[in-house]
Amino acid sequence: MAAVFGIEPPLIQRTEDDANRESIRKSMARDGQHFPIIVVKVGAGYRLVDGQHRLAAAISLGWKEIQVRVIGEDLPRLVEMSLILSLNRNRKGASPIDQAIMLNQLKEATGSTVLQIAEQVGMSPAAVQRSLDIHNRIPAEIRVLIPSKLAPSKASLIAQIKDVPTQIKLAQMVVDQNLSREMLLAEIQEIKRRKRGDKKAKPVTVKTKAGSIYTFTTANIDVMVTELNALIAACKKIALDGLPWTVTQAILSKVEGDPAPKK
Repeated sequence: MAAVFGIEPPLIQRTEDDANRESIRKSMARDGQHFPIIVVKVGAGYRLVDGQHRLAAAISLGWKEIQVRVIGEDLPRLVEMSLILSLNRNRKGASPIDQAIMLNQLKEATGSTVLQIAEQVGMSPAAVQRSLDIHNRIPAEIRVLIPSKLAPSKASLIAQIKDVPTQIKLAQMVVDQNLSREMLLAEIQEIKRRKRGDKKAKPVTVKTKAGSIYTFTTANIDVMVTELNALIAACKKIALDGLPWTVTQAILSKVEGDPAPKK
């Protein structure tokens, strides 16, 4: 166990995911801590290597102590930062930009060559260089926002837009308005829609026999990923809510490609 306020932040900074942190906080409040955070011993204290969201959740819950796993003591900066990168670069949901930003932080903080980094983190020199090239292609106006103000995962979504001025404008909008990932996705899809010159989708509302109301969009439904997810979830409830089959078949055919079996 270690005092939560006696643990220094990691050498490689990652932007906290608010939704993930809140989910972990609720889990820890209900069930306690299942897995220790990973730290290295630094002098008389500790520095975080992995477990940023768990530590933030413990602090928000008012915990005084947290379970830790110590994996080293007074490690060289290159070794310690390589451990952080190795533990985080293959994490579920991590984007190529996440990895590029962490590798760049490691390179700038240690002054290491591409070959040294590759040997330390278990990547090929070519893969390290490709990742650093991704970082260098991010507009400077956006790079300064990452990771302190703009999450790498959101920067990765913004990179879908090819127009650099639009990228910069969108990144600033995310920071100024604190846009969620879902809101950012919707904004990106709207930008793509305007570029294609598509007509704006028209919503259609359907009231089921059981009284539930669903709203579907009739145009560009294949493009709107977030709307598709909501649509699929709604379709799973159709049998229970008694939506007429004539409507059900059309919706499921659009999502799955083939008519669903009639129930």
